[in-house]
Amino acid sequence: MKPRTNKPELMAPAGDLACAFAAFDAGADAVYAGLGDFNARQRAENFTAGQLASLAAWARQHHRRVYTTLNTLVKDTELTRLVEILAEIDAICPDAVIVQDLGVLHMLRTHFPHVPVHASTQMGAHNSAGVNLLHRLGAERVILERQVTMEELALIRERSSVELEVFVHGALCCSLSGMCLFSSWMGGWSGNRGRCKQPCRRRFFAPEGNGFFFSTQDLYSLDSLQQLADMGINALKIEGRLRGPDYVSAIVTAYRRVLDASPDNRQAAIKEARAVLSRSAGRKWSPGFRSAASCAQVIAHQRPGGSGILCGKVEKVEANGFFMRPSRRIGLGDTLRIQPPSAEAGPALEVTKLKSAQGRNVQQLRKSERGFVHCDKEVLRQSRVYLIAQKSADYGERISALDSVAKTVALAISLNDQGVSVQSLNLPQSLHWHLAVDIAHAQKRAVSEDRVARGFARIRHGAWRICVRQVDITGSLFLSDKLLRQLRQAFAQWLEAQGGFDPANLVSPGCSRLQAGLGAIIEDVSRTRQLEHTVCCAPGKRLAENEIRAVAIAHDITDAQEIVLPAFCSESELNALRLSIVRALDAGVRRIRVTSMYQFELLRKLEGARDLHISTGFPLPACNRYAMQALRELGAHKIMLWPEMEQQVIGDLVQRFGRDAEVFVAGRLPVLVTRARIPVSGQITGGHGQVFHVEEQGGLSYVYPEVTFSVPAPAGASTFRGMTGSPDAATSDFNYTRQWA
Repeated sequence: MKPRTNKPELMAPAGDLACAFAAFDAGADAVYAGLGDFNARQRAENFTAGQLASLAAWARQHHRRVYTTLNTLVKDTELTRLVEILAEIDAICPDAVIVQDLGVLHMLRTHFPHVPVHASTQMGAHNSAGVNLLHRLGAERVILERQVTMEELALIRERSSVELEVFVHGALCCSLSGMCLFSSWMGGWSGNRGRCKQPCRRRFFAPEGNGFFFSTQDLYSLDSLQQLADMGINALKIEGRLRGPDYVSAIVTAYRRVLDASPDNRQAAIKEARAVLSRSAGRKWSPGFRSAASCAQVIAHQRPGGSGILCGKVEKVEANGFFMRPSRRIGLGDTLRIQPPSAEAGPALEVTKLKSAQGRNVQQLRKSERGFVHCDKEVLRQSRVYLIAQKSADYGERISALDSVAKTVALAISLNDQGVSVQSLNLPQSLHWHLAVDIAHAQKRAVSEDRVARGFARIRHGAWRICVRQVDITGSLFLSDKLLRQLRQAFAQWLEAQGGFDPANLVSPGCSRLQAGLGAIIEDVSRTRQLEHTVCCAPGKRLAENEIRAVAIAHDITDAQEIVLPAFCSESELNALRLSIVRALDAGVRRIRVTSMYQFELLRKLEGARDLHISTGFPLPACNRYAMQALRELGAHKIMLWPEMEQQVIGDLVQRFGRDAEVFVAGRLPVLVTRARIPVSGQITGGHGQVFHVEEQGGLSYVYPEVTFSVPAPAGASTFRGMTGSPDAATSDFNYTRQWA
């Protein structure tokens, strides 16, 4: 149960238990954390199920919240493991699950309706149509695309009723969320799978010079917190699950100070908070993508993309370390990053041994004090040394003191003037209790849902805990402290009397249904339909007789059989896009390709759109049978499989869905799409010789590889080709013959 507040929720990252306690101590209302699999920060330490269950139980006792991340794309071959993770999450009872994959959203809403779901920023919601569709699909909160301006954000808030969350501080991805294939293209390490290697932070070379053309500054929002609060934004998120407790504590402290400041003291609080932030290890601050002007300035192409506070240079290198003269104090337990003179990525190291210039072991090197840092990594003279984390407080004792929680039982409680009923939500439905008791109608002070929830949540039994998901009160009732205690005790006694009741060994009904259904083949309704071969090309280009011409809706659609809708459409452009779709329908077009979730909402509200043939296309992902089923239910007839996947997964889905599955077999795939102004255009080259092209189209910048994507067409699948690029260009099969990591 969430306490009502006029302030936005302040949410902090937690890569481990120490970071979670640091965040809560500094004033965070909530933290978001991931288990080992299927979360967008696989490089973080992350949590075991037991650790997260213990943290969630602690947070409920202290009126804080814990959100679990399940925010990556999931391959169809991973569904068995996903069900295991969902069982763990159901037993943890987090305050919500943050999801990216449409199939995971579909699974949660169908089989775990009691688990609150938040739509991840990776789902790319950037206008009110997308927000409202995700709300209709069951998301209680939508985390907006980072590349939404303040003006657009205000309009989205006016035109939607779901909770909205925005990022306010931390590292920024250059690409639109969910549309970055850069790391995956260069080595199979996918940002959509939490394994991004950050090629956008590297140096690239262009005819006019070299630079870090895709490296963004960090997001900073202290000055706009009140505007966001007045706008009605429900949650403010800090990025940083790869950061340590010292960083988390500093950032939360700064933002808490400004959020809690009175109007008369706000400017002074901002000044104090900026001073706190200046001591944290990050990049240069910026407003991010909050305005057209900031979009033009968010990339800092002249400076290396790594984070940290510059604290000196490597003066001399020896076999087991290096000498330096720090410009600020460094001590044992701090973490340093070494930036080579080439500006390429350098090593990071924890300081475990320091010596003075005279050779004595010391705990620290003070400002301007020359000393020796022991290091077993390769370091070059004249490398810059950055402080990226300071030794933090020891949370070991508090972590050890956490209750060990085997399972949390989620309850729904109903109260009326004749008694109370309690039903379990994540255990077999036989767990149902009712007590007939007269409950008086309130004359003045009616009992609240939150008070009932907190009362029952105090029940403990061995290693399991109670989480009250919902409370329904019929009428205005008076419940004294004594009667509430008696009801709680009666329910607890009944639970203990249940023979063999062991929540740790019981599987929820949702998991049982999923496990039973994993092996079932979803009925393929398209076996009798002809295979379709679609080509996206300019008007007038000659095609084979059996090919369907697709044309972007922004171009001349005179001889188009199918129109392709734009993946990104700002709030201010939504109405113009509606009118363009209506004109295409009036011209007789009946085939539409949907490339983003928001477009289903647009089409749903258009008259005359009922007889459309809808296909999905890149970058709208479909990686598993549940995502495809969800897209079918939204009205899609033909579904493009996510081209980032390997051959086995694509082949299995083609076998399962037949002609309803479409494979992108050839064309140019953008590896990065952004609203940022890229400081170069045309051809650029990476440090290892990879060639890319930067192009501006319709206010967005696209980065395309020099080589063209091409894979063989699987038997029995419809296909899609993009007729762009040189026919003589070299080709790549992307991840088709390697594992998509």
